[in-house]
Amino acid sequence: MRDGFSRPQADATIGYEIMNSSALQKGITCMNFSERSDCAIVGRVPCLLNDNAHVWLLSPNVLSSFEGLKDTLLDHDEKIRLARISNLIAGAKWGQTRSALRYVLAEYAHQDPAKLVFEYGSRGKPILVNSGGVEFSLSHSHGYAVIAIAQDTTIGIDIEKIRSRSYDELAERILGPGAIVQYHNMDARMRSQVFALAWSEREAFAKMLGIGIGDGWEQLLPLFSKFALSIELVSGKRKSLGGHSLHYLKSWPNFATVMCSARPQARIEVIRPSGVNIPLTVSGIDILS
Repeated sequence: MRDGFSRPQADATIGYEIMNSSALQKGITCMNFSERSDCAIVGRVPCLLNDNAHVWLLSPNVLSSFEGLKDTLLDHDEKIRLARISNLIAGAKWGQTRSALRYVLAEYAHQDPAKLVFEYGSRGKPILVNSGGVEFSLSHSHGYAVIAIAQDTTIGIDIEKIRSRSYDELAERILGPGAIVQYHNMDARMRSQVFALAWSEREAFAKMLGIGIGDGWEQLLPLFSKFALSIELVSGKRKSLGGHSLHYLKSWPNFATVMCSARPQARIEVIRPSGVNIPLTVSGIDILS
């Protein structure tokens, strides 16, 4: 119970075990979520320090756990938006993802998930009201979702499905002169992977800046004009761009996932919950420098 709010009882809580490596190295002691009786997430978790970020990887199985919680967690405007999605499958995925976002964010903001209030920037970027400095970014693709969370640091994240189709026309628009020559010298399979990475880089950067990738090209293209082409899906790889950092995450096969942080030396801790019912467990933790 928190502020008179009783959490939905699917089974109990979301559970996971995460070693608090960042805090231990800095000699910082943090309250574990499990030490709070009102908490939806139990287990040892890493502290969300100013120089790190948490990335939650939510598979379709994990997201399906939130199907029965949409009526409880979503607010009035979200329910209206959900009702306007004509495709039933797309609507179900959107509702599950939004419910999961509320459930996770509530633990960092120390608020009730159903009472979280969002505002939106001029380009549509969602902002959590009364967040205590908690910043977040959400992306989803083909039933998979990623949530990035940081403290007092603007961030952006994007996940893209690597698909076997031609993106040559778009590649001409988003890649710099040197990169586009390298791109055209690749076979079709590699071009698909390279394009997904390039798009994810720019989308994550645009989200961090709070601009739309569609109408923000004038700001993005000069920054990326000499940016080296990313080819391999290497988790933990980091690049610098304009005083910011781009982090490459190996989320799932055939997906490109990139997170951008306003901090040039951000540390990433990747949280992988698993399961099809609440409580969930975690199948793995990746700690990336």
